[in-house]
Amino acid sequence: MKEVVTVSQDKEEENAHYFKVELIGVSSKETLLNEDVVEAYLIQHAPLPFKKEFSWASIIKEKCGIWGFKIPEYYIELNGHQLYKPYENTFVCDRVKKREDAISDIVVKPFYREDKLSAVFWYGETRFWGTVLNNEIKGIRIRQGNILIGNKSTCNILFKEGRFNGWMIGELHVIDSDLIVNARRDNFEQNEAHYDLTESFREWSDVKIREIRKISYQRSLSEKKRSVIENERLDDVNNLLTEELDCVGESEYLDREESEEISEIDYMDKLSQLLNQKKVKQSIWHTVIVHVDADGDMVIIQNPTLASTMEKSDYEPKAQEADNSVDADTVNDATAFLETFFKLYPTATDKELAYYVEGNALEPINGDYLYSELVNPVFTADGDNVKVKVAVKFIDNQTKATQVSQYELTLHKDSNWKIQG
Repeated sequence: MKEVVTVSQDKEEENAHYFKVELIGVSSKETLLNEDVVEAYLIQHAPLPFKKEFSWASIIKEKCGIWGFKIPEYYIELNGHQLYKPYENTFVCDRVKKREDAISDIVVKPFYREDKLSAVFWYGETRFWGTVLNNEIKGIRIRQGNILIGNKSTCNILFKEGRFNGWMIGELHVIDSDLIVNARRDNFEQNEAHYDLTESFREWSDVKIREIRKISYQRSLSEKKRSVIENERLDDVNNLLTEELDCVGESEYLDREESEEISEIDYMDKLSQLLNQKKVKQSIWHTVIVHVDADGDMVIIQNPTLASTMEKSDYEPKAQEADNSVDADTVNDATAFLETFFKLYPTATDKELAYYVEGNALEPINGDYLYSELVNPVFTADGDNVKVKVAVKFIDNQTKATQVSQYELTLHKDSNWKIQG
């Protein structure tokens, strides 16, 4: 025996576990022996790593790590080849137009129950053209221990309109031990921990739906319809009764791309609201004059006086001129970074800012604002850094007023962009 057998011993961690499964008496006709069916199940449910070709894998892990969460992964082979999660860099969406889309950034959001981390959620920022057509990556997936709970549609109930879950790509990793999977493994037991997490997620999804709708407005509405959406003056709304506005009937939605459908529905809702304002017999507006000194302090220098109608401010940030010292690719890359950052900035915590901002270059504002757009960003080279002067428009969710904030920032890029000052 000693001539033909070699015995060796390797050290192993005390808590490491192994198991062997034997399946006896399985019929060859069962799908359990169908490799394609088994693989399709495992790449959805098993705690697999991301594909090496998925360029956002390291970013997801790094950003989750900010919150002290490491996604557990296991090496699993099926008939000799390793299995991976099916996420891709590009994908097709919109059931009508079938447009190609791609992830432009990864956003990671933690959810807390009191002071205890309950879940860590990552999702991809895309152009949100419509429903993701690849069912293997469509929708927010709930995972515990990186093992799937439910399916691609489980999170539909966490959106006011369930279809918007199908526009998303991401994973909700549940950490809280008080969240207990039910016997069917299609959701969690209905307890306080589950209630708190679902309510927190719904708050996020409400904001995200508003963002998607805004993207749809800007992309799909004609100039005439956009002017109606943004219109708040009763005089102008009254004139709409005599204008011919092209509206799409419900039966025609099937021939429209999904973001156009969203815009059309919201356009009709808004138009209805504005026309209903005709019933208001009288509106009273006031004018107030505010002086802003060199330090940014504001003083009311004239008491409110009656005004005939409400008028929007005609203020526009002063245009800056670029010196062409930054190439077009860098400008596009930095602009995409700034758009992603300012979407997150109003509600960002210190930990979230740490990924985008060095030190205390920008403090959290924790305001109920919704990012609208960048206005005339101007980039100039500064050694290895890039300086940018930009105005950013936010919408105050309480007053619906537009707020314009000016920023002068220094950007630097190693593996990713960061704001240094």
